[in-house]
Amino acid sequence: MYIHELIGDKADIIEQAMGNPGLAPKRKPTIEQAMKAVASQVEFAAMQNVQQKVLPIIQDMYDMYVLMNGEYEDVGMLSEADAAVTEPDEDFVNASRQEYSSGLDDELEKVLEPFEALLSADWLGRNTIDTRLWEENAIVKLSQSVAKEVFKQLSYQKTPAQVLSNAGIVQADVEIFFEQHLAQAETPKGKQAMSDATANSAEDLAAKIKSHVGNDFDQMTVYDDLSLACDDDEILANGAGKRLGLDEDDVQALQMVVLEYGDETADHMIELIGNASSGEKAAKPKAERKPAAPKAQTAAPAEGAVDPKVLVLMKNHGSTKDTEMSATLGVSRATYNNWLNGKNAFSPDGDQYSAVRDELVRNINGLLEALATLDGTEQMEVS
Repeated sequence: MYIHELIGDKADIIEQAMGNPGLAPKRKPTIEQAMKAVASQVEFAAMQNVQQKVLPIIQDMYDMYVLMNGEYEDVGMLSEADAAVTEPDEDFVNASRQEYSSGLDDELEKVLEPFEALLSADWLGRNTIDTRLWEENAIVKLSQSVAKEVFKQLSYQKTPAQVLSNAGIVQADVEIFFEQHLAQAETPKGKQAMSDATANSAEDLAAKIKSHVGNDFDQMTVYDDLSLACDDDEILANGAGKRLGLDEDDVQALQMVVLEYGDETADHMIELIGNASSGEKAAKPKAERKPAAPKAQTAAPAEGAVDPKVLVLMKNHGSTKDTEMSATLGVSRATYNNWLNGKNAFSPDGDQYSAVRDELVRNINGLLEALATLDGTEQMEVS
């Protein structure tokens, strides 16, 4: 397999790379920087392609395994009737779960066989034993790891120029797009765009975010939004950017920070935000964006919408996991988070309404059972 087989049309890759804020004409970028941006886009496109191939394969395998063997938490446990009269044998439960886990690892090895030539022995040894695919987000993380390892092997001991060559891209290709990119800046439209764009540094962006989220911000929430804002998906990135108090130009500037810090961008920004002050400089851009904010805040609730408080309470007081619930409702994790945070209206259809209600009932009855056990009273149930 060659890298060019994973990236699609090379012209699209180069054109997408030209949109990197690090190549903004006013920054006077060089062809070397342009080549670096293209190489970064090639890596992203290749890994995304691999993940899109691998994720459904692993997910289908896991779903079938659960269908045939049940959920991990239920393995080795007594039936409800038996549990009422005897305690489960802990050694039997542990042995059964170990067998379940080993069987799942064996099935994973089988579905990864077509990719073994592109996965190192070291990676296979670390990632196909005790996989624990039943844990939250484990399958997504594994597919990302596969994609990263495949690209690592395809680019092993290759210089950046050799990686681009393997992708079917040479400097002459990049130069054509780069010259056109710079020439567009000389048009009236290009000059206006340059004058309107912000040239914020990572520190400036951190100050804006700090001004928006406040001194006592929830670090995990901000970290999650930063991770999405660093995404190449424009819709996801701009949506997360708004929650952080950033406009589209700021999100583009954040992409330049990604070019420098890569996967550590969110960690780097969290540190800067923690050290930033929320002074007048950061507050001014927020005021300039004022016309756009009230529109979302004053919009009438959608007909049939459920108060997001329902999802928040279910998460905070039960065992509901975002990834599992989003899958149950048939939506992406990002969509579910927007419902959870009240960014978008949650207007469930009949099946989704029933799924949420069933989850609430499951959590409530579990807590009622715990309370009854603690108090030594008869268990109440809701239905």
